[in-house]
Amino acid sequence: MPGPQTLLHLEALVLELPNGLIRAPMTLTIPTGVTLVCGDEGTGKSTLLRTLAQAATTEVFLMDPADRSVDETMVRAYWQAQAKRYSAWREDVLQDLTQALGLAPHLDKSFFMLSTGSRRKVMLAASIASGAPLVLWDQPFASLDLASIQVLHGVLKAAQAQERAFVLADYLPPEGVNLANTINLDLS
Repeated sequence: MPGPQTLLHLEALVLELPNGLIRAPMTLTIPTGVTLVCGDEGTGKSTLLRTLAQAATTEVFLMDPADRSVDETMVRAYWQAQAKRYSAWREDVLQDLTQALGLAPHLDKSFFMLSTGSRRKVMLAASIASGAPLVLWDQPFASLDLASIQVLHGVLKAAQAQERAFVLADYLPPEGVNLANTINLDLS
């Protein structure tokens, strides 16, 4: 089986963190498969994801659970908008994930009505169904139930054999998932 292919390569990337700190220039390679972006609080994990989303030359799905612009949007309408945005959208994958993640009761609810975990699951389902070559997840496992965590682990294990890159900003690697790359942002 061939190794991961490079999906994105950035040289001399400079991150300005929300606290005003500017990180030294970095060279980053994002291969297909799963990449972990880790580091302590405030080291720039979320900032790096937003930067990657802007720098990519391919379709990107940035899952940002803090995005308040969708608060008034119903789940069904959110998914319909995403389906129009992504050329490789897979409605069959979305339907499978709707069942696996227990999202059917939430389809006609607005985001502001969802729990933190359900909000995250709606965005995760859309990111997976998007077919986007580059998927960026900010703390994907936070506030999820065990069954949903297992679904995501299955998606990430399958990603190793696809021509997609899943970049996870989190504190620890997902259990049982082989990483194609790790980007450690700790300042020490």
